[in-house]
Amino acid sequence: MPQDGIAAALNVIDRTTTVGKRDYAMMLLAAAAGLRGVDMRELSLSPIEWGRGEIRIIQEKTGNASALPLTTDAGKAIREYIASGRPKSNSGKVFLIAFAPFGELRRGAPSSMLGRHCVKAGLTKKWGFHSLRRSIAANMAISGVSAMTAAQESGRRSINSTKQHISLDGENLEERALDFSGIRAGGGKR
Repeated sequence: MPQDGIAAALNVIDRTTTVGKRDYAMMLLAAAAGLRGVDMRELSLSPIEWGRGEIRIIQEKTGNASALPLTTDAGKAIREYIASGRPKSNSGKVFLIAFAPFGELRRGAPSSMLGRHCVKAGLTKKWGFHSLRRSIAANMAISGVSAMTAAQESGRRSINSTKQHISLDGENLEERALDFSGIRAGGGKR
């Protein structure tokens, strides 16, 4: 998902409502940390290390332990949701259904939420949470971060699973391309 698409989807969220506060916090966290939808649904307060700016989880899909970044903006959005948007509930999960009965999010809810905001933002493609994970890997590659580091940061099983999620960025490839003007095929100069 392109950065301008992420920004557009975030900008259409009405953060004055309970649902908006939740959706904004979820989407900002996903865009910053690359949590899978299942890990977003399962997220509880205890793995959030506010002082360190990290979220430490065991990923549902892989069983791998991960320390993911909690950016200042995502942390503020989560605090805002908890303080003035999250319904009162005995559930230990951070993100809940916004209407009674206030239970845990259903499977597919994070991706559906993102898709709704993409449509509302007028994006031509309805993106899902996995596209946010791919964006993080691609942005890391564009920034010069190694595929190994990107794999570790996103909690992937292997470097190969990260490489397949890194999309080539034509604009950045063009900027880094060598200038071959003045060089003849077969060697030598013209």
